[in-house]
Amino acid sequence: PRAIAQNTSVMLHAVRQNGLALRYVAPELRADKDVVLEAVRQDAGALRFAAPELLADKKIALTAVRQNGLALYFVAPKFGADKEVVLEAVMQAGDSIHFAAPELKQEGALSNYVLEHMERYPEFALKIRDLGDAFTYGMDDNTILQAQITALEILLDQGKGDIAAAHLRFIKPLWGDAHRLFGNPREQLDCLRSLPFGPDPQFSATENILIPD
Repeated sequence: PRAIAQNTSVMLHAVRQNGLALRYVAPELRADKDVVLEAVRQDAGALRFAAPELLADKKIALTAVRQNGLALYFVAPKFGADKEVVLEAVMQAGDSIHFAAPELKQEGALSNYVLEHMERYPEFALKIRDLGDAFTYGMDDNTILQAQITALEILLDQGKGDIAAAHLRFIKPLWGDAHRLFGNPREQLDCLRSLPFGPDPQFSATENILIPD
């Protein structure tokens, strides 16, 4: 019934349960920023039913790409050139880089931005090696790995030791003798900084696991 579709509190409850319920909301509420925010927070696909003018709202764009990076395709074209929005999208779904503006897909376009915003995006920095030349062009392996160690230290400082420990096991093998390290994550990071960079012969790059002696 139209009366229900026009009821803000009822529709807020509905889209919090299922963002795609936005399609059944009255047109005036599809232009309501609060309603649309709740919808895309639950399912970024709800952007398809939002009023066109809200696709140009940065808060809505960021909320959507954090839920599903591929939502970069649906937001206003200007956000394809917005480094913050693109980084959030790519961190959630690497393939969303295809929807970025051409200048952000060029080699080296985003690498400096990532390094300058390490405090804000430590987990993103840990994925940088897998994200292509737009992020890593001009950065040698040592620079990337040192950046990743810095990111891990930031996570530890933020009280996210479990996340740091999970990532640590994947970067340790890129240092010689790293498979022999023991101790807590911070102690291991301190040791890594003192080790010479180089492939660990005990590491299988294809399986991404440590091979016992």
